[in-house]
This record gives sequence, structure tokens and C-alpha cells, in this order.
Amino acid sequence: MAEYNGVDYHQLARQRQLPADFDDWRLLDENGVTVAFVAHTCDQLPADFNEWDIQNQDEDGWTVAHLRANNGKLPKNFDQWDLRDNRGYTVACIAGLNGNLPEDFDRWDIRNKNPAGATVAHIVVECGQLPATFSQWDLVDNRGLPVALIAMLKDKLPENFDRWDIPIDATKPNSPCLGQSAALCNRLPANFNRWDLRGPDGYSVAFTAASRTIFPDGFDQWPGLEPNGTTAAHVAALYGLLPKGFNRWDIPDCKGVTVAHIAAMSGGLPTEFDHWDLVSTPFQVTVGMLHSHCVDKATASYAELMKKISGT
Repeated sequence: MAEYNGVDYHQLARQRQLPADFDDWRLLDENGVTVAFVAHTCDQLPADFNEWDIQNQDEDGWTVAHLRANNGKLPKNFDQWDLRDNRGYTVACIAGLNGNLPEDFDRWDIRNKNPAGATVAHIVVECGQLPATFSQWDLVDNRGLPVALIAMLKDKLPENFDRWDIPIDATKPNSPCLGQSAALCNRLPANFNRWDLRGPDGYSVAFTAASRTIFPDGFDQWPGLEPNGTTAAHVAALYGLLPKGFNRWDIPDCKGVTVAHIAAMSGGLPTEFDHWDLVSTPFQVTVGMLHSHCVDKATASYAELMKKISGT
């Protein structure tokens, strides 16, 4: 028991009998617990309380504000969101983890003081839902990871999201863009329309998606040549992922080999195909000739197919 001037204020707080003019909230008992913490537990903090930085003397070192944020009991005019506990976690972080941020909260760049350095936005998108008005998708944590990447991996991007050009790792100058990453993870939304977006490596999102994504029926947003001299359509043909209704069979790669030739070699020509006279420019081989000597579908790569065409 800790008494001050013969009075145990901690006990009074537990009994909800603190004097109306009490203001010595930092008084500690023998366990390092403040009167403010006891008053919070017993719902005895006054409406005008503002000593939010008072900490318990324990390992975590939560402030009164952390406690109130955890329980959703911070006042509407609270603004000390960047107060940190002994581990570096902010009041905003605790409120975000528990869904207790106010509707008008806008300090999304406040970050925890620890190795990961997650911002409030990173915390909220991990465990809840960012508001519809949120726009700071390129905020990065200490690892260089943007909020948009976390949201994409958690399937929490809004339907109208259009920031697919954000680098997924701000620490790397040639980081892939978010669109490329989403294509690699098969997480492109149904309404995605930035297929011609290119990352720092020069490759389009369509190319990145071509070996793993089933393009929607009627899809016709095929970008031009990629840095390796082929196109997204050639890759989709190789993997049997050309969309229904595809009719761009004459698209050539850098050597003049058409999409139709790749589809013929990989066994992916549709039954209604009728462009048998298309010629592969460098080798003068028609699609019909290739189809009659169809390559095994197990062919490992585009490069191997090119070797088969050239006979090398």
C-alpha cells in the first residue's frame, strides 16, 4: 500500500472516491502503477484529463493514452497520437490495431520506433480497413514497403485503385512496380486496365501476367515488344493462356515469329483457327507446316521453341 500524507489515493481511485480536485495522477504505488492507471481501469479519469504521457513503470511502459486507445476511450479532441511506449509503439498504432481511430484521423505517416517502422496506415491495412478517402498509398515503412503492397497482398485495395506504378520496394532503384507484383501474385483485380504499364526493367504488366493469368474473354490490350524481343501475346500463346476470341495472330516478335506460330508449336490453336498461311518471316515457315509437326507441349521455354523453328 502506498500512502501520501496518510491517504491511499490508489485505493480511493479503486473505490471511485478520488476528490474532485485531485491532480496528482503520477503518484506511484510500490509496483510502479500510477494513480492515473488505476483511475482509468475504474473509469475514473475526469473529462478534462490531459496528462496522457504518464507511463507505468513496467517493461512495456504504456502511457495512459495507450490504455485509452486500446479500449476506444480517447476523447474526441485527443491529438497526441505519436506518444510512444517503451517498445516504440505509438498511441495511433494501438488505436489502429483495435479499430479505435476516429473517422477524421489523417496522421497516417506516424510510425512505430522499431526496426520495421510501420506507419499507422500499414498497421490498419494489416488488421482492418483503411477509410474510403485514404490516398497515401505510397507511404513506406522502414523496410521500404508501401502501404499499397500490404493492401494488395491482403486483398484490401479499393475497387477504384489506380496507383499501380508505385515501386514495391523503395530501397531498390529498379524495384518492380505494384502492377507487376500483383501480376506475379495473381492478384490483379477483374477491372484492371493498366496492362501497358511498364516497370523500371521495361517489361509490361501484361507480359508479367502472360504466363500465369487467364486474360478475360475478348482481351485485346497487347503492348508492343518487350525488352527480350517478344510480346505478352507470344508468352500467353506459349502457356495456352490466350483469351477466347483472340484474333491478333499476326503479331510478330523481334524476329518476325508470329503469335500463331507459338500457339501452333505449343498445341494452343483454337478449333476455329484459319490463318494457316501466316509465315514466320526469318524461317519462311507457315503455321500450317508447324501445326502438322506439332511440338510436344512439355517444351520448356520460348527460347527452345525458337531453336526448333530455326532448326538449331
